[in-house]
Amino acid sequence: MTSVRKLTERRGPPKTDFPCKSIGELDEIEAKVAADQSKYIELFRAMLAPEGVSKNLNRILTTTVLMEMNYGGTCSKKGLTSYVNLNNAIYESQRADGYTWGDYAKDVRTAFSKLKNRIYKATSKSKKRRRAAMGDDCDTDNFKMETNS
Repeated sequence: MTSVRKLTERRGPPKTDFPCKSIGELDEIEAKVAADQSKYIELFRAMLAPEGVSKNLNRILTTTVLMEMNYGGTCSKKGLTSYVNLNNAIYESQRADGYTWGDYAKDVRTAFSKLKNRIYKATSKSKKRRRAAMGDDCDTDNFKMETNS
């Protein structure tokens, strides 16, 4: 028993494929999920608990992948719906009494929206900090343009 503990301690925590860092990795995960869906359902259940997919989608997809995607694949973006096996595994991991596919789709769309808004907000704040550090003030620039007109 002690030798088993020593072996597991040396190896560290189990390595997972998540979060996916690229669309290519996502394609690989899709194939892996197709091969053993029940394993991934349990993994997603653990990864997304307790808040669910609407709060923890970033545990499955990195921000760079999130920005290249949306749920339906509109506006020349890759859609999560095109990954059928992955989508089904995530849905099955979240399924409970009364939880429908429509509820799941709404949760995933909300997750994409919230995560992208968080990224946009962070980008905006970083731009404001850089401008403030450089001594550049956006409000005074707009004021100067309005008074010159």
